[in-house]
Amino acid sequence: MGVMTKLYVIMIAAAVLACCVSGPSEDVVTLSPTEFKELVDDNTTFVVDVRTPEDGHIMGTDAVIPYDQIKENSDKLPADKDTTIAVYCTSSYRSRIAARDLITLGYVHVYNLDGGIAAWQNAGLSVE
Repeated sequence: MGVMTKLYVIMIAAAVLACCVSGPSEDVVTLSPTEFKELVDDNTTFVVDVRTPEDGHIMGTDAVIPYDQIKENSDKLPADKDTTIAVYCTSSYRSRIAARDLITLGYVHVYNLDGGIAAWQNAGLSVE
């Protein structure tokens, strides 16, 4: 192998390694309404409604925090960063933004409701 080829292989390996060890991914895990319900039904899950304004909640909602005010309201969130957090809004657009902010704050188990509360209700699930 020539010097340039070796250098190229080392550069590719370094790039791959950097991707793998750079820390937690900021990709948000999105769950179907049925999967989200299973998560919400687990009493250890912290459930956050990020709609503005909100109108009826998924049973078990622990906090209502506007999607763009997650960081400012971190005192309303669990102190334990390993707590599972389930986030929802109307359509899942804003809850995805909020979920990314939660990940940025250091939470490692963050889940978003695919399609939001609209999909939840279309699946025949109720709100309180």
